[in-house]
Amino acid sequence: MRKSIALFLTLIFLTAAFVIIGMIIKNYQKITSKDYTFISQNSVIISDTLNTLKNLDINSSEDLNKILGEFPITSKNGEFRGVISISAISTININDYYKNKKIDKNIDKLIDFLALKYDIKDPIYLKDLILDTIDKDKIERSAYSEIINENPFFQNGKIYTKKQFSELLNYYQKQTLDKNVKKVPWKKYFNFYISQLYNPQKDIITLNEKNETDFNIISFEKAKNFYVEIGIDYAYHSKQKINIIYDIKNKKVLRVEVDPIY
Repeated sequence: MRKSIALFLTLIFLTAAFVIIGMIIKNYQKITSKDYTFISQNSVIISDTLNTLKNLDINSSEDLNKILGEFPITSKNGEFRGVISISAISTININDYYKNKKIDKNIDKLIDFLALKYDIKDPIYLKDLILDTIDKDKIERSAYSEIINENPFFQNGKIYTKKQFSELLNYYQKQTLDKNVKKVPWKKYFNFYISQLYNPQKDIITLNEKNETDFNIISFEKAKNFYVEIGIDYAYHSKQKINIIYDIKNKKVLRVEVDPIY
């Protein structure tokens, strides 16, 4: 997400923002007057947002940067309020850690880097848990590293969602009593749905002078696909969160998640 406030002053971004806000607020009035359920309300918001993005003319990285950002939405009476954010996905699919029965050395180095930075007590066991969750067999790399052997309801063969990864972290913490694993901002580095977003011609990891981790992202012009994450948080009686993964270059929806927050 871009930090510069200048992005909010660009014509393309303002046009996109006002169109989305206008459509959502207009439909909000219809929804509330007819006493629709949250399912209908969420459907309208998702539809309006995607229709707006579909109609945007984006042909370059410069155009793309102009729509990335965060802006508020609210109804006149203040009952409906929220925030919409649009950001480029600059993270790595954690499932790429183990592909074709091979461990990705760059991702392995990244996890080692995070383990050192956040003082994770048993990084080898944590990596074994991740690898044993991604692979399809039930053979343990180390003692108690196959969660499915302890919990038959745990999904194996891939890490599908943030929730599943959180379950993995909870299991690690329970086995090791290591709370530091929760201090790692995992979502800053990993996702669970998009592969190969970084530039494959360069190393994933480069350390700059501040000892931070950088990623080389393919430019919009060169990429066959370009993915953005759209977050919509709003409140009307209770809080709702919508998360959309969208291929903005090919105008395709990859994933929609709706979570009520109580």
